[in-house]
Amino acid sequence: MDKPDIATLLRNTPKLASLPTVYNKLNEAVDSPTSSSQDIADIIMEDSALAARLLKLSNSAFFGFPSRIDTISQAVTVIGMRELRDLVLATSVVSMFKDIPTNLVSPESFIEHSIATGVAARVMATHRRESNVERFFVAGLLHDIGRLVLFM
Repeated sequence: MDKPDIATLLRNTPKLASLPTVYNKLNEAVDSPTSSSQDIADIIMEDSALAARLLKLSNSAFFGFPSRIDTISQAVTVIGMRELRDLVLATSVVSMFKDIPTNLVSPESFIEHSIATGVAARVMATHRRESNVERFFVAGLLHDIGRLVLFM
């Protein structure tokens, strides 16, 4: 069997979508000193599917909050603006791969593993007194993204 040439491989590579507009708006709002928790909640609620995913994740065993989180405003208050932005990034990236069969990878376990890795990376970066610990969180969060591309 002949090996495919590079042009064929590139032509058959799955196309990855850009992050949703809501993430870009959210990122700007979180970085703005004038944004309130309600501003952040309003941006997230522009995307009802994203809001639902965030509420589901906020109420998962991963966070283990003693009481139920019922609104995005409450999630912003309890989880925090930066952390919620990071969750939006995680859920947005994973949702780009929604067509991967669940027998290959469980979206829930993938996102929980990614978030846990991001949190661990942030904790280690904080312990080492690194600047901009959020970049370590994002690196941990996206460390397995290549697996999803391969499954596609």
